[in-house]
Amino acid sequence: MDLIEKTVKNGCHHILFGTYQKEDFLLRYWELICSPNGTIKEMKFSSGFFGEIGWKKGIGLTDCHRWENEKEAGQASFLTYHYNNILLDGEAPLDFGRDNILGDIEKHMSQPLFKKIVQQAKTALFIEDKISLEDPAD
Repeated sequence: MDLIEKTVKNGCHHILFGTYQKEDFLLRYWELICSPNGTIKEMKFSSGFFGEIGWKKGIGLTDCHRWENEKEAGQASFLTYHYNNILLDGEAPLDFGRDNILGDIEKHMSQPLFKKIVQQAKTALFIEDKISLEDPAD
């Protein structure tokens, strides 16, 4: 995964890593939200294959949603049966997100520090590693 952008919003540093499937479409992404000293406050993970999950400091993994499958997408009505649209389904178990979504992100993360942070996010409520806000890709 490559560094996509760094921004500052409301005093927090947002660092986005991702993999493009095609121009302007991220197949997977990982957003870190850090305090000014580089402490990780929140993370958002998304996999185009599995869904999305969040992580918050002091809470751990939260808000896991999976993509519905074609059968589920077509069950809503006669129209969606013929012209279905795959959307994020309702809440999914955190174990699903831990194993599948974080597993997909981890598999495609090449930087050792960030791979370690993704691994820690699977079980930790706090992450001690700090992010270099000058050059987060190092």
